[in-house]
Amino acid sequence: MGRIKAFIVGVSDYSGIGAPDLPFCKTDIINVNKALREGLQLDDMDIFQMGMTNNGHVAIVDFVHALELFIGNLQKDDIFIFYFSGHGTSSEIHNIVFSDGLLCTQDIINKIGESLAKSKVLLIDCCYSGNFRVEGTKSTNLEESIESFQGSGYAILSGSNAIEPSYGGSNGSIFTNILCDGLTNKFLIKKGELSLYDLQLWVKRLLEIHTLNNPDTLSMLYIELI
Repeated sequence: MGRIKAFIVGVSDYSGIGAPDLPFCKTDIINVNKALREGLQLDDMDIFQMGMTNNGHVAIVDFVHALELFIGNLQKDDIFIFYFSGHGTSSEIHNIVFSDGLLCTQDIINKIGESLAKSKVLLIDCCYSGNFRVEGTKSTNLEESIESFQGSGYAILSGSNAIEPSYGGSNGSIFTNILCDGLTNKFLIKKGELSLYDLQLWVKRLLEIHTLNNPDTLSMLYIELI
């Protein structure tokens, strides 16, 4: 039987490229790690994380090397969860920003697609993170649980659409905090499983409430199930 395995990345240090640092991304890593262990019962051995050391500096070459090693060890019955917190670009082609430069979001998705894992759940918390599509995959049933998620495609949840920034503070990112609440919410976890539908509905509703209470920090969930 396959396992759920997670690759967590948070980039806090952008001093090398002149972008604002995001110290709260370290908090995001801690919160997601804890939520996956508590909510989905992942073992420490099934979680790999980057961004907690070296002042939150994550270089492209280190990320690519670690991701290739991680997905190379995935088995065909595994479910792969990828999480990123950091800067994203507003360019026509969306990029995830690392401490020393940019990587095309689509290229990262394509690399993840090379793994044997039967399904991939991507959780992306950065600005303009809804600005991509994944082509050539089959439709997937949103009602399925994360634990039993089948298919040849992806489930993608991101904290903003193609034209909006994302937000965070000293206690972490807004989208990530709501996501972690959903992952650990005992009312959403039924018979030990958490449905993708319930998770996305939870995140969507709480983001809407947050937006009503904080109109200056508009947040909109982008979801793609393919």
